[in-house]
Amino acid sequence: MENKIKRYFCCALFLFFFFTPLKAETSGVLKDVKKLDWDGIEVVWIKDNRLPLYDMTVYFGDGSLSDEKVKGETEKMFSLLGRGTSKYSYKEIAEQFEFWGFSGGPSVFHEYSSYNFAGLLKDMKETITFMCHIFKEASFPEEELKKSIKTARLGFQSLVSDPSSLASRAFREASMKGTPFAYPTGGKLKDLDHISREGLKKKLHYFNSKVKKRIYISGPKEVLSIKDIIVKNCGWSGKQDYKRKVVYSGKKFNSKKPDFILVTVPKANQAQVRLGRYLNFSEIQGNDEVLNFMSSILGGGFTSILNREVRIKRGLTYSIGAFAAGQKYYGRSGIISSTRNEKVLEMIKVIRSSLGMMMNKSFSKEQYQTTKNFLIGSHPFQFEKVTSFISQMVFLDHVGKDYSELYRYTEKISKINERDIALSAKNIFDWKKQTVLILGHKSLEKTLQKLSKNLRVFSYKEFL
Repeated sequence: MENKIKRYFCCALFLFFFFTPLKAETSGVLKDVKKLDWDGIEVVWIKDNRLPLYDMTVYFGDGSLSDEKVKGETEKMFSLLGRGTSKYSYKEIAEQFEFWGFSGGPSVFHEYSSYNFAGLLKDMKETITFMCHIFKEASFPEEELKKSIKTARLGFQSLVSDPSSLASRAFREASMKGTPFAYPTGGKLKDLDHISREGLKKKLHYFNSKVKKRIYISGPKEVLSIKDIIVKNCGWSGKQDYKRKVVYSGKKFNSKKPDFILVTVPKANQAQVRLGRYLNFSEIQGNDEVLNFMSSILGGGFTSILNREVRIKRGLTYSIGAFAAGQKYYGRSGIISSTRNEKVLEMIKVIRSSLGMMMNKSFSKEQYQTTKNFLIGSHPFQFEKVTSFISQMVFLDHVGKDYSELYRYTEKISKINERDIALSAKNIFDWKKQTVLILGHKSLEKTLQKLSKNLRVFSYKEFL
């Protein structure tokens, strides 16, 4: 109970600083969030005087879709930035970061990337100067590159011992096949042979010299003193304005039947189950809160329909969950679970009947109200950490939405009714549009052919 009280107090304190006084101005910018211009670079400053800390994220307007010839190159470039420069070795860089208590790292998506820095305010100027040096002078030493590739190779090969991660990886690629977003951002095993120092240097030069940047920084007013460091030492400016745009008309679905796929793994004693699909932009536009509400009732917790029908009533699995969410150009929906090999058919049938219950509004008033209360009550806890708050702002800017969406969420959730949820389920989880992927032993092929004569079978190696 004491821990719960502390957590509640922490959250309330955060909300006091970030949400209570934040009223939308005519520009759509929150009161304690100011937008600045540093030599053409957009800067978003979140004023926070609570602690002598800073938290900074640099947004880059391109991602893994820039990897035309060598897949996974962007992710590898960002991950190896601190492995050595023209002046410092990897050991020296690591020791310096440890001395400063520096934390951070990259995130690479298909159409954008970001890099986060965080630490003590007193070390900020030195730390950012050092980071600028790394961004400009990263040399990607051959020895470090070989180590990284060896580690990545072992990581791919060891996925066979992590069936849940392997199934999710295969499901993403299979369900998004034919779209620009199907290929993994980090590439595949075969792509590692093509990663080179020269390629990484060219990729870094491209991001430094051409790609649009936006800086998000949290802390007291002193954090703004790094403006000259960013402009002079990093060499970034508003002239670097390329931002990835994706032209894609949307995915067409087979109007008659779902797509059944078996991914075989030797010696598998359990079946991983994944069901869902790619969502076209027209299906997610303006529907974020409805998608969240619907997927939460379906499979968001202990009281969800799937948990009740699959786990509690029939004991087919230990855990099952569902999600549906949008990005800038597309969205994804999915159901994630696992079961014993001999129970695969039963599980799929129960999942399908559970989806029918959602579409027919066969969930109780109690389930509806409990889920609504949970979504509203848990929403603020997403922003306990400033880094999480900044991540939300980065995403909102990326998809072209106003920051006011952060505190309008609860209002929108409150207005969603049972009919909205049922209609959303009917569209998103239309059985004919689903990709049903089972990862397990090859012996499951005969079993799954009872569900579909057009079952497609792949070795797990196809997805590494």
